[in-house]
Amino acid sequence: MLPAGEKRVSPLLLSNFGLLDKNRLIFAGASIDDAFELGPVMFKHGLMLTASTYNDRLTLASGYCRDYINSAVIEGLLQQVVDELVSLVNETLTVPMRASVFSSN
Repeated sequence: MLPAGEKRVSPLLLSNFGLLDKNRLIFAGASIDDAFELGPVMFKHGLMLTASTYNDRLTLASGYCRDYINSAVIEGLLQQVVDELVSLVNETLTVPMRASVFSSN
């Protein structure tokens, strides 16, 4: 049972948009340095984690309703996913190590 005032989160949905094709991201000759796809904002107790990759950079994102889910929960979830991915990376690959995935801005 949940403590009084606690709000239940529905099961986590995961979506991987995969690799974004550089050859399809052409806009009037502009050079595209970064690109990512975002999933929908999930309302009420919904939570969806999305992943997309462009130019060898993985982007993780989540759209959620702040009235139902505290942002610290989302930040903690994303940090756990990043920590797990980093632990799986082969030591021969170059992985920028950061204390957090969240900017201080």
